Amino acid sequence: MYKIYKNKVFKTKIGKLIKFANKKSKFFKKFGEIYFNNIKISKKKNDWILHKKYQCIILVISGKIKFSLKNKRKIKNLNLNNKVILKIDPGTWFKFSSRTKSSLFVNLIDGVHDPKETMRKKID
Repeated sequence: MYKIYKNKVFKTKIGKLIKFANKKSKFFKKFGEIYFNNIKISKKKNDWILHKKYQCIILVISGKIKFSLKNKRKIKNLNLNNKVILKIDPGTWFKFSSRTKSSLFVNLIDGVHDPKETMRKKID
């Protein structure tokens, strides 16, 4: 369903350097596309998303984000910041919401977006 990896954040003279991935990272399969999601806190319910064959590698850049993951048996809620990387396996339903006024995360998928590969639905 998912796996959490520790992430490296380095303090520099002018701020932070956040490492995301390289080709030797345990979770890295291959490069497909990268998306940056800038989300605001909202009371609206997000749709659940499922990738049939792509894995998602997610790193929160700023803010805090709640990710909910669902498989056939259970729902797991994770509150993430930039100290961890979240790998979501294909076939796992997930949704996300900001826990701060504004949050930014990066999502690396291992294929090029195909609307037929992605499913969305309202479960709540």
